[in-house]
Amino acid sequence: MKYQYLLFDWDGTLHNTLPAWIKAIEKTLKVHNTHVPRNEVVGWLVPGITENINRYLAIDPEVFKSQVLATNEIRQLHEAALHDKIFDHLTTIATLNIPTALVTSSDRAIVEAALKHHKLHAYFNVVVSGNDINNRVLQNCRHRSTITRLHSQRFCRTA
Repeated sequence: MKYQYLLFDWDGTLHNTLPAWIKAIEKTLKVHNTHVPRNEVVGWLVPGITENINRYLAIDPEVFKSQVLATNEIRQLHEAALHDKIFDHLTTIATLNIPTALVTSSDRAIVEAALKHHKLHAYFNVVVSGNDINNRVLQNCRHRSTITRLHSQRFCRTA
């Protein structure tokens, strides 16, 4: 079977970002003298930080998110390690001549910095970030509705 496209998720699939996100959230909670059990913090990463914070703090969720994004852990996120053998897998996939896309809920600036740091740009024909879904980037994309649906439902996994 020949695939038309291969879609990859970024955080936790190709890039080992989970420890940095957890530490950044916990650090920001500590600034607000608030403790949230780690298993709950981990659970925040799928639906998103902003959907959960008001259970613990009376703060504008976007303000909290911006505080998390301002931590050293997130500012240095591009330096986080890739998962084992990612280069080997991407190099093999490149020989198949199948278009690839990186689809992530992360902000474009964070992903672009990591792609540059790890020299991964050449492996992806398209990068769709969280802030692109309602943006012009996808307006001319032939498969916009599929990518948007997959992205919003977070079904993208390494193919």
